[in-house]
Amino acid sequence: MGSIRRTRASLTPEVAVRSLQVTMRTRLYLLPIVLASLVTGAWVDRALFRGGAPAAPVQSAAPGQATGAPRVEDTRAVAVKEQPSQQVKTAKAMLTPLPTSMTPAELRAAALAAFSGSGGKDKGLFDSVRAWAQVDPRSATVWAMALPYGDGRNAAIKGALSGWVATDPGGAAEFASSLPAGRDRLQATSTIAATWAQSDLEGALRWVGELPDRSSQDEALRRIALGLADNNPQAAADVAASVTPGEAKADVLTGIASAWAKADLTAAVQWGESLGNEADRRAVLRGLAATWVEQDPQAALAYLNSLGAADQTAALKSLFVPWAQKDPAGAFAGATALTHEKAWAAAGPMVAGVWARAAPREAAEAVASLPSDAVQRDSALAVVSEWAQNDPAGAAQWAVSFPEGALRDKAVGSVARHWAEADSAAATMWITGLPEGQVRDTALYSFTRGLAESDPAGAARWAEGISEPELRTRALEQVARGWLKLDPPAAKTWLDQAPLSRESKERALNPKKG
Repeated sequence: MGSIRRTRASLTPEVAVRSLQVTMRTRLYLLPIVLASLVTGAWVDRALFRGGAPAAPVQSAAPGQATGAPRVEDTRAVAVKEQPSQQVKTAKAMLTPLPTSMTPAELRAAALAAFSGSGGKDKGLFDSVRAWAQVDPRSATVWAMALPYGDGRNAAIKGALSGWVATDPGGAAEFASSLPAGRDRLQATSTIAATWAQSDLEGALRWVGELPDRSSQDEALRRIALGLADNNPQAAADVAASVTPGEAKADVLTGIASAWAKADLTAAVQWGESLGNEADRRAVLRGLAATWVEQDPQAALAYLNSLGAADQTAALKSLFVPWAQKDPAGAFAGATALTHEKAWAAAGPMVAGVWARAAPREAAEAVASLPSDAVQRDSALAVVSEWAQNDPAGAAQWAVSFPEGALRDKAVGSVARHWAEADSAAATMWITGLPEGQVRDTALYSFTRGLAESDPAGAARWAEGISEPELRTRALEQVARGWLKLDPPAAKTWLDQAPLSRESKERALNPKKG
């Protein structure tokens, strides 16, 4: 075995990085060698991670000092879509400068070690690159942008830019503006804006207003607003008002409302009520609903009842789903107190379905107590559908107890379909035990639909057992159409001998003509 010498000639950057990725023991053994190589030479570019010849060293610059265009070959990036709460935490973490006595080369080595160790899946890479950027921002940022695309690259870019903004926001802004249009520039501008706004909101907003395109402005404003939401929700709301209406604005309003409601529910509600745009009010309601129903569900219900029929119906899901998850009986009682019939017709089944996921028998009892009308029918079907997914035998027992009629047929059909997908053998035992007639035919019809994708031949045999001719024909045609998509030769062989008329076979083979 030859001796290992700590020189760049005997240990190239590419070999050093590959060695670090083998085993922990190898990493520990070679890490001092890699660090020594880093201190004596500036090999920072894509060759470290993508193969090929090492690029020229990146020249360091003082914060804000231009050193020419950044060496970024393209602007494709894997964008990581964060939830509003994650973005708020990220913005907070970017604010305070980190004191360090390490040299730029040592900081660069620490960043490389963090990337090699976790690939950016923990906060170490973000912190390391951020510390480096506070000493040598341009080199740290260009290094981050040269990393392979993925979580590590995104974390490193955020760390570099946040470190740069902490010491020289104008220089960071100038760098971002020099990037070619694309994902990298969009990520850079939004990260800089969110970080800058934590210490100088007016300066950040002034810079955002000078960005060349509206999409960059909107993304930057969105990130600023979410970063302010926890500590200054009113300022966050003022910023969000400038975002272009649409899905992005709705998301940021929801995020602000969620944070604001936890700190001051009354103020959050008043803010939502003050908004003139209906879509904005709905977005705010989505954000504060969970906190509102937890703290004061009756006040939330009173607010719903103050709305017109259309607004009340549109807001149901935002309030009643979290309410039903927390207190299904209370939510069900609240739904019965809604002032608009259309809203009750939607809320009743919604709450019943949520309730049935956790306690189907309790939900069934509540639904059984309702007047015999469309709301009871839809609520019962919602309970059966949820119940059958977890306990088809229990759902089946309840469904067959319904009075004879359309509701029982639909409920039995729902159970049969779910059961066929989960356990066809148990489902067939239940179906064969049903009395002959409409209820059994309905169960068989739905059962064949559920079985057709996994066992079309078996579904066809069961469909032939349906006694009602028209329903049997419909079931066989549906099986044939599905089978023809899965295995055309076998399906056509069966169809030639199937107990169907020529017209039915033609419809199965050419459904568009039928």
